[in-house]
Formats: sequence, structure tokens, C-alpha cells
Amino acid sequence: NLNFKTSKLSKTQRFHSPPSVMASAEQIATEINESTNTSNNDQKEEQDTDVTSKATHEVDPSIHMDRATIFTIPSGEEDQKATKFFNKDVKVRIVRWSFMAFMPMLFLWVLTLDKKDSSTGDTATHLSELIGISVELIFVGYFGLVSYLFWSGARKSKGRHLFRIWTRNDPVNGWASMNIATHQQIYEFEAIQSISEFSAIDGGVASIMLSNLGPFVWAIVTMHFAAELHCNCFFEWDFADILEIIGITGLVMIGVFELDPYNPGMKFFHYLGAAAGIGTVAGYSIQSYSLMQATGKGSYLVAPIFIGTICLTCFFLWQFGFNKATVKYQNEIREKYNGGTTKPTDEELKVIKERITKLSLQNVISEGIFLFMGATSLALYMIFYNRECKIGCVG
Repeated sequence: NLNFKTSKLSKTQRFHSPPSVMASAEQIATEINESTNTSNNDQKEEQDTDVTSKATHEVDPSIHMDRATIFTIPSGEEDQKATKFFNKDVKVRIVRWSFMAFMPMLFLWVLTLDKKDSSTGDTATHLSELIGISVELIFVGYFGLVSYLFWSGARKSKGRHLFRIWTRNDPVNGWASMNIATHQQIYEFEAIQSISEFSAIDGGVASIMLSNLGPFVWAIVTMHFAAELHCNCFFEWDFADILEIIGITGLVMIGVFELDPYNPGMKFFHYLGAAAGIGTVAGYSIQSYSLMQATGKGSYLVAPIFIGTICLTCFFLWQFGFNKATVKYQNEIREKYNGGTTKPTDEELKVIKERITKLSLQNVISEGIFLFMGATSLALYMIFYNRECKIGCVG
């Protein structure tokens, strides 16, 4: 029998009035109640009520559908420490570290073994090709992990479903001037609207990987162009190069400005980064057209047309199809069950959970494909960079 306590927070208090120092997970609900009861004594009973505290993340149909549930640790487990040396966190980080450390060394080894042509000084393997492969592998690793995480959260056999979780960040009174994650707010009747939103949850490995993706790729590609400027006497910037750089800065922006669904500024710059990321597709398309003109082979246009079509289709499906359907469905169930005061039956609750999970998957898959196509465009651009053409190539 779980004990639920509801605190009455206005939206302004909820997002802009940080609770005082939280020493343990059990104090989260207590401090929120204490900090808001005083300020709300003279307010009506039916005022905005949108935060609930409980000890598990299972759906309780009696809670209001427009409230967040604070995810807290069960009583008695607040000070639990890791007992195994090779625990889950360590294993995941070992895999990530191995990938980041040994992949560059592998490419250096390949370049070391590659023999130069004595007459021309050229090698069979070009640095830009290895950079393209490494960029693709980085994104394959990220999207592979996120795909597994979503698969694990959508398994009906385990009684799971996918819903929105938002990390509340606030400064701690009497401490450094830095926002930290105070708690996770769970919206069990709202769908996840983007893969970026899922990756923005503090404490998850997806959040760390997303913040690393852009800077890694940015460093790799800028060092490539720096090498060209330093070693290639005939190098000149062209329009395709600039578009690729714009696209990569967009990838950096996506990781720096995490998608916070309740922070308009963060949302704006995150979506601006996503829009700028289209530059990688545009740059690759220009390069492919230039290669077609230089070689007379129309096959160079197949990949950019395919990628561009898939990329734009998924973007419009995500933004103007699945996202709008998500908002519409959430409003429908709020109206049908009076914001949650009318309790749905077990069968109805099952249908709601399945629908929320389906909408979550539709949103994240469509946006994920859109982002992955942009990364693949960048990888292919680097792979073909050493060919002979007028725009987007080394010569």
C-alpha cells in the first residue's frame, strides 16, 4: 500500500522556485510540501495541482494525468552503495572507454601499415576515409544503445511502457552557483516526443553519449580541415565544406542544448541545432552532384537522393505528424477521465499505456532516423572527399 502525497504547486513555483537542500530522497516530497503549503494557504482548493510524490514508477490510475510524479528511492535504500566491483555502471563505461580509446589507435595502425607509392607519394588508404568510417561508427554506437534502451522499455512481457521523464535542475542553497539534478519528474500519461528528450534525462548513459557526440565529431573534422590547410598547397574552402561545418556545429548544439520540454530557450536552440544539422545532407548532395559532373556517373546521386528523401520525410512525420498526434491523444484522455479524477478500468489503462508507448516509439524512431541520416551524410562526405571534383573534394 503506497502512500501518495499531493503538493499544490503553481507552474511558476514548480519550475522556478527551487526547494532547499535535499539530503535524501525521502525528503523530496516533504520539502516540496513544506515550501508550498505556506504560499498556497490563501489559494482555492481547485488551483493548479501538478506534482505528486510516490516511491515507485508504476502507473497509478488514481493520480491526476496533468501532474508529475516525483521518482524517489524506496525507504531504507537512500544510502545504498555499489557492492560489486564490476557493477553495471562500471561495465558500461568500460565498453565506452574501449570504443573511444582503441578505435583511433586502430586507424593509426592502419595508416602505419599503409605503404606509400614511391612515384606519387600517395597511399591506398586516405585519412578522410578513416574519418568518415569513424564518424559513422560513433553514431551507430549511440543509436544502437538508444535502440536497445527503448526496446527494453517497450517490452509488454515485462509490464513496461515508455513515458516522459523530466529532470528538475535547481541550485542548492548555500552551495556553489550551479544547477544540479534535484529529482526526476515522471509524466506517466505523456509520451516521449523525441530521442533528444530521452537523452536529456540526467544520470542516464544516453545523456552522456549525446553530449559527447557533437564535440567528438567537431574535433575530428576540424583537425581534418586543419591538416588540409597545413599540408595541401592547393586547398581552398568551397560551399560544400562550409555547409558540412554548419551541419556539425548543429550536432554540437543538439548535445549542448539538451531538449528540455519545459524550457523554451533550451527547446529553441536544440531545434535550431537540428535544423543546422541538415547542412551535412546539403553539403553531401552538392559533393555528389560535383562528382557526377566530373566522372559522368549518375550513380553518385542515388545515395544523396535516398538520404535526403528519408531525412525530410522523417522530419515532417516527426514534427507535423507524430508530435501533433501525441498532444492530441494526451488532451483526449485528460478530457475523457477529467484529468485523472475519473479512474479508468484496468483494460482502459492497458490501452492507454500501449498507446503512449506506441506514440513514444513513433516520435523517437522518426527523429532518430532523421538524425542518423544527417550523420551518414557527413560520413559519406568524408569518405568521398579524396576524389577528384570541383566542389566538396580535395582536388
